[in-house]
Amino acid sequence: NTPMLDTANNEQVHTTYNDVALKFNEIHHGAGTLYVTTARLVWISNDASGVSYAFPYIGMVLHAISKDKTLFKTPCIFIQLQGDTADDEEADIPIVILAPTQEETVESIFEAISHMNSLVGPPMSESEDESYIDEYPYDEDEDGINDQEMNDQNGAEETAVP
Repeated sequence: NTPMLDTANNEQVHTTYNDVALKFNEIHHGAGTLYVTTARLVWISNDASGVSYAFPYIGMVLHAISKDKTLFKTPCIFIQLQGDTADDEEADIPIVILAPTQEETVESIFEAISHMNSLVGPPMSESEDESYIDEYPYDEDEDGINDQEMNDQNGAEETAVP
C-alpha cells in the first residue's frame, strides 16, 4: 500500500511510518501507515476497507507534539488545519491527531513534518477557495484509488489524490 504521488510536480515519499493511529475531528480511524511526502501527509488505513486521508502542508496552520492525555492516551502529533469559516463563523476547526504505537517515534514524525512543511509556502488565506483535506477509499487489490462514489465527511471536499 503506497500513495499515488503527483509525479508531475515531483512529489516523493520522504519518510514512512507504520502503525500510526489517526484521529480526525474526534473520529478514531485506527492504525495505518503514514507517508510524509514532499507535498503532504498521506495516511492509509491498515484496514483494506478503510478510508485514507491526505493533508497538504499548505492547509496546515500548526503542528506540535502533545502529551495531553485528553487529546490522546499517548504522546502524539497535533495538527490544526485551516478551516472554512466563510459560511459559519463558529465552524469547528479541523484537527488531526497522529499517534504512533512506538512513542519514541513521535519526535521523528514531528521533525519530518517540520522539515517538509518548511519547504512549502505559508498556509493559504481563508479567502482562497480550496479544500485542504483529501479523503479517498483505498483499494489494496488495485494499488490505487477506488473509482466508486466517495462519501462526504465533515464537509470536506473529496478529490482523488494524484
